[in-house]
Amino acid sequence: MTLQAILLAFAIVSAGVAQPSPEFEAASIKPSPPGPNNTLTRFDPGGRFTASGAPLKALMQLAYGVKDFQISGGPGWTESERYDVLAKAAEGTNPSQEQLKLMIQALLVERFHLKIHRETRDPTIYSLVVGKGGQKLQASAGASVPGMSMGPGQLTGKKITMKMLAGMLEQQLDRVVADNTGIQGDFDVKLEWAKDQTADAGASIFTSIQEQLGLRLESQKGPVEVLVIEGAEKASAN
Repeated sequence: MTLQAILLAFAIVSAGVAQPSPEFEAASIKPSPPGPNNTLTRFDPGGRFTASGAPLKALMQLAYGVKDFQISGGPGWTESERYDVLAKAAEGTNPSQEQLKLMIQALLVERFHLKIHRETRDPTIYSLVVGKGGQKLQASAGASVPGMSMGPGQLTGKKITMKMLAGMLEQQLDRVVADNTGIQGDFDVKLEWAKDQTADAGASIFTSIQEQLGLRLESQKGPVEVLVIEGAEKASAN
């Protein structure tokens, strides 16, 4: 057998062998002490990942790149029990953020015995489009970097794109929001609506988007990938 044939055979065999997922060299997961229910996560150079006050479902959102509404099932503690995480890659390595996400996935499987499967469902989603009267957006003025904040009945963005606005609306509506406005550029956005959407007072977020931004949310069906939790166990302090 020639050298070229040997190398080709080796490549074919290697392609069929699953490569092991990268893992942290050391990791600590502990129940968070009592205090404010704030979740903070951070990636640092050198392959370090830290989280404080993070429920399992929040860690899953980060590790798998999904939104809250894309995680289904699981016991109630996956949302209520909070954990502090400190994990470190091997010395001398500097994994990318995507590699770190794979490492967090492996960590959740190891410490929480997390078992999931993926499903494609067809729920209601929203398409963000320009309203009949035209958009009323304000071009960004002065902000050097994007900034976003949200609270009950209000949403503010500085130097944001329509895709970023759609992402903010997803968090408010717990639904996929697709940017189909066709609008390019950066904008300063301030949106206000009635805090209590069950009360018969004040404008809904849907009405406010039309009146204040000149945009519209159209309801439609669309495929959404969902992570279904088959099993999980609480991580013990370590």
